[in-house]
Amino acid sequence: MKITNQQRIELHQRWWDRTNDKRLALIYAPTNYPFNGLDIIVPVEEIAYRKKCNAEVAYGEPRDTLVTAYVDFATALIPAMLGAGFEYDEHTSWAIPITQPIQQVKIPSFNPNLPLFRAYIERVEAILASWSWDTYLPANYAYLGPVDVLAGILGPETLARELYEHPNHVKGIVLELANFLGEMVHYELSLFRRAGIEGGTPCGFNYWLPGSGFLFSEDFSALVSNRHYAEFFLEADIAFTQTVDSAFLHLHSAGTQCLPSILENPHLHGMEISHDINNRDIRKVVSAAKRVQGHGLPLQVSSWEHPLEEWEIDLILSELDPRGLIVALQARSVEEAFNLYAKVKGLEEHPKEIINKQ
Repeated sequence: MKITNQQRIELHQRWWDRTNDKRLALIYAPTNYPFNGLDIIVPVEEIAYRKKCNAEVAYGEPRDTLVTAYVDFATALIPAMLGAGFEYDEHTSWAIPITQPIQQVKIPSFNPNLPLFRAYIERVEAILASWSWDTYLPANYAYLGPVDVLAGILGPETLARELYEHPNHVKGIVLELANFLGEMVHYELSLFRRAGIEGGTPCGFNYWLPGSGFLFSEDFSALVSNRHYAEFFLEADIAFTQTVDSAFLHLHSAGTQCLPSILENPHLHGMEISHDINNRDIRKVVSAAKRVQGHGLPLQVSSWEHPLEEWEIDLILSELDPRGLIVALQARSVEEAFNLYAKVKGLEEHPKEIINKQ
C-alpha cells in the first residue's frame, strides 16, 4: 500500500504546525523516470500522460513529500515575459539579458496573453484537467523573487553594478516586479481553484502550502551582504509574500549571511536552505537552520548537488529539532536511498517495508 497524497498532506499540515513527532524525509535516488527534461517542446496533448507515468515511479520512492506534476519551463520564463531573451535546451532554460540601461527598463502589468506564457498555461491546463488523488497533484510554478527576476532581465553582473550606480532605480523596479509577480501568482492560483484544488496549494518542491501559496527563490542573495538584502530585497519580498497565505523561500547556503534581514519579513512562512558547492561547510548550514527554527518557521535542509558524508548527516539529525523539519538528501543507489529514509525517520524496520506499510 503506497502513501497517498492525502496522507502526505496530513504529514505536511503537522510539519507546518511544527507538531510532527518525526522528521519528514525526501531522499533522491538515481531513479530512471520514463520522461525527463523540460516541457517546452512537449505537445500539450502528451503532457498529462507523461506526468502520470512519472508519478507512478515517484510513489515508490522513499519520501514524505507530495507526488506532483508541474510544467517546467525552468528559470527563464518570467524574465523572458519582461523583455529578456529566452533560450533553452532539453535540460534547462536561460535568460539572455537585455542591453538597455536600467533607467529604460519598464515593468508592465501582468499580461496572461503573452505567447510564451500562453504556451506555459496551455500545458498547466492540460495537467489540471487530468489530476486525481490517485495519480498526481498539480503544482504551481517555482517562482523567482523580484530581485532574481531583475537579475534575469539585466544579467547578474549588471545588476550588481546597478546596486551602486542607480540604487533608487533598482528599488523602484523590484517593487514593480513584486506587483507583477503577485498578479501572475493569483492568475495561476485561480486556474487551480477552478480545477478543484482547494484548501491549499501544491508547489513545485512537492510541499502542501496551506491556503494560497507559492515557493520562490532569491538566489541573487548569495552575491550580496545582509545590508544589501535589507536595502534592496526586503521591501519587495514583503510586498510579494503578503499577497498569499503561505510563502516559502528557497535559499542557497551561500546566501545565509542575509538571514537576519530575511527573517524580518513577517509574511514569510517557511524556508528551505540548500547546501551547495559555494558553501559546503555543513556546520554553517546547521547554524543557519537553527536560526530559522529559532524564529519558529518550518524548514527543509537539502543537499541537492552531492551526497553528504555520514558525519554530516548525523550532525543535521542531532543538532536540529525534528519538529517542522524536512531533511532532503542525495543517495548513491536506490538501496542507500531507503536506508537513508529509515535513518532520517529514526526507524529500525527494513526501509522498503516501512514504505509499504504507510
